Amino acid sequence: MAKTPFAWIVEPPQLDNGALAALIGSAERAVGRLDAFVSLMPCPDHLLAPLRIGEAVLSSRIEGSRTTVDSMLDGSARSSDDDLEANAYLAAMTGAEISCREELNLEAILEAHRVLMEASRRGGRASPGMLRTVPVWIGRGGSIETATYVPPPAEEIRRLLDTAIGEAGRKDEDPLVSAALFHARFELIHPFRDGNGRIGRMFVPILLMARGAVRRPFPMVSRYLESNREDYYLRLQGISKSGDWNGWTAWFLEALRIQADADIDLISSMIDLREELLVATAGAYGGRAPVPAVDGMFSRPVFTIPEIAGMSGIPERTLRRFVGFLASEGIVEEIAPGSGNQAALFRFTRLMALLRSTY
Repeated sequence: MAKTPFAWIVEPPQLDNGALAALIGSAERAVGRLDAFVSLMPCPDHLLAPLRIGEAVLSSRIEGSRTTVDSMLDGSARSSDDDLEANAYLAAMTGAEISCREELNLEAILEAHRVLMEASRRGGRASPGMLRTVPVWIGRGGSIETATYVPPPAEEIRRLLDTAIGEAGRKDEDPLVSAALFHARFELIHPFRDGNGRIGRMFVPILLMARGAVRRPFPMVSRYLESNREDYYLRLQGISKSGDWNGWTAWFLEALRIQADADIDLISSMIDLREELLVATAGAYGGRAPVPAVDGMFSRPVFTIPEIAGMSGIPERTLRRFVGFLASEGIVEEIAPGSGNQAALFRFTRLMALLRSTY
């Protein structure tokens, strides 16, 4: 592409590979441990679902959302824009994972943005699925004069983003380094009117998967980034103000390492909870625990009996007895009684407590 004042965003930075080597190695080992752990765990689709829920909550919270695990899963018709967008984050993430199984692509990014932003009233005003055509700026004060960073003008976005996507697929660059650089480049380009942070974070594990570093898109990084939000912003500012790509890359590699280890700990806790639940229910059901129902409750920690019946194939009559037993043991609780055609709503109390303490 022709040289422009913003070409520095996508030009390959002069990284100090010697200084980064140890960090790359430790991050690769941690991410590799997580990937191996996930590949061997029971019912991964169900037990990984809570991590995806947590990612949606925390990525949204970084942007000032007030959503919580409870409010996101409430399912109320009175859901706020924050909760609607957090739920849409899950749908957008699922679609993007399918579309980017082999490589990152702009169409998947645009579609993820459309799904995310069309979910709420305010999001519909942010040109869902379309690159911005207006100037934007980042910082307090509400004016471009007081901005801490002014992203590229609209006419440069497509070329810069295409180049950033191409750079992310370079086979001669470590996938974890590529993920660090792509995330920063995406935020610096700031291609949308709104939703840039969430979309940028969403595609970090998806890029790792597309590059073959992991078989499933984990670790998802928002848990670490939200806990270290000030450093996150300062590291990005370090690039825009002084070109500190080395500092950013080192910091992001540490984020991946720490998050991968934290994910193993969280998944281990959920596996222990699942085993405890299976043992308890097997004792009450003559040694035959309804495993598909137990697993379904991990995918839907707030659920109705018809929902679990649809997921597990177990008749609703059987599930009513099963859920009644769980309620008597304090494992689940009814949070909204059934009324008319509306089924009663239940909460998987033990799992929700674990998610609240984590997210």
